[in-house]
Amino acid sequence: ADLIMLALTSGPRLKILEASSSLSQIRHTDPPVLNHVFSVANNISELDLSCCNAFVAESPDSRGLGSFPPTVASLRLDQLSLTSDDLLSIFSLQQLLKLSIVGCTNVTTGNIWYWAKTYSPVLLELDAREVEVTKPWSNVLEEIPSLLRLNNRRTSRGTKVIKEHVRVERWRNGGRDPKNAGKRKHDDGSTATSNVAAPLNIGSRDIEPTLTTCCSILRTGFSKDLHTEQEMFACWTCSIDSGRFVCCTCATNCHQGHDAVPVGYGYGHCDCALLSTCDSLDVPLSR
Repeated sequence: ADLIMLALTSGPRLKILEASSSLSQIRHTDPPVLNHVFSVANNISELDLSCCNAFVAESPDSRGLGSFPPTVASLRLDQLSLTSDDLLSIFSLQQLLKLSIVGCTNVTTGNIWYWAKTYSPVLLELDAREVEVTKPWSNVLEEIPSLLRLNNRRTSRGTKVIKEHVRVERWRNGGRDPKNAGKRKHDDGSTATSNVAAPLNIGSRDIEPTLTTCCSILRTGFSKDLHTEQEMFACWTCSIDSGRFVCCTCATNCHQGHDAVPVGYGYGHCDCALLSTCDSLDVPLSR
């Protein structure tokens, strides 16, 4: 009842819902509680339904959790008995960037590979530890080339773009890029590194050029480690503040004309895609 009341009073303003502790004690009702919640709060971007097996198991039609709001960008369903209908609903989410299904032992890597091949999701992070391995993880990576982290470890692409993130932020702040530092030649023919930094080659062959002009979450993923340091902006118009922020690119492109102000530098990921409508999420990947 409290969960439904929250959805009714918040409506589309409800962006983040962590209902794992609430739903773990709920038994099935007709119509299901989640249907009530999602029909009213249809703008949820971060959703956590971990450990809701007591609720899911009571569903009479065995269709599991049902449909999720199409706006979900971060989804956590740890320790659940997911059905094939659940996997279909998950991988058909067009805005999904992060998925955690840790401990879903009835899911296999073959299932993940099949639905990824069918829907071609643009996931940045996938944590599926403890699932049954029936197909190599390398096959899953082939179907989801956008992955920066797999099972809480950086992929080769993730390592590459986080290094580029560090370079881009150093360049934006006027810092010296040691990899592209200018060289000057002495009279004796020897070379030495000059004190003037050469322009950052943001169009390198290894990194997609548009990654430097897109939302920084495409480089950092959802990580908050030391390598994710960047300039942070708060947007009072979109209520993105109090520990949340948007990156420099989103402040310029997505929040143009808004009351967006710089709030310093820090670690973390841009929240534009989670708490607003991000127009800087182009992912130029080829299969």
